[in-house]
Amino acid sequence: MNLSRRESLRMAVPDIKSHRHSTNPFLENWEPPFVEKMKRIDVTGKGYLDNKGVELTGKMLVPIKKDADRFVKLVHSTLSELTNLSTTAVAVLAYIMHQALPNNSIVYLPTEEALEFCRFRQPKSFYDGLNELILYQFVARSEKRYFYFLNPQKLFNGRRKNMKALYHKPRKHAA
Repeated sequence: MNLSRRESLRMAVPDIKSHRHSTNPFLENWEPPFVEKMKRIDVTGKGYLDNKGVELTGKMLVPIKKDADRFVKLVHSTLSELTNLSTTAVAVLAYIMHQALPNNSIVYLPTEEALEFCRFRQPKSFYDGLNELILYQFVARSEKRYFYFLNPQKLFNGRRKNMKALYHKPRKHAA
């Protein structure tokens, strides 16, 4: 028995209209992937107290929770541009977001891995999608082969605090 895709979806979810939720069902059994790390901070004047109620001074190690999973932020104003992209370019964009390393504006895009990730048969498909992303200024070529610069106005893969420091440094004026 050979079912169409639509029929198989209907069998998986019998009555999609009757499935309504009062709370987000994706959060029921989800635990954010946090990693606890130690960070050295200056606690002087910040109101940190020890077990006896005495204010702490100086520098000390405190545990902090950080997101363990990698992520890339897609800037909100970029969403409308996604509708202009071909499905090939969107697949390459997904690969770029997969390859992006945290707090780094350069991404390494080896062709063979890209073909496998995007499920392309020909390298031409990958390069067509990549050229489209260059045209829409999501990425720019670097001098080194397979390395591309991310446009932080469209894609960012670090903390906003770092973005502010990296891309909005005040310029020193020569006297």
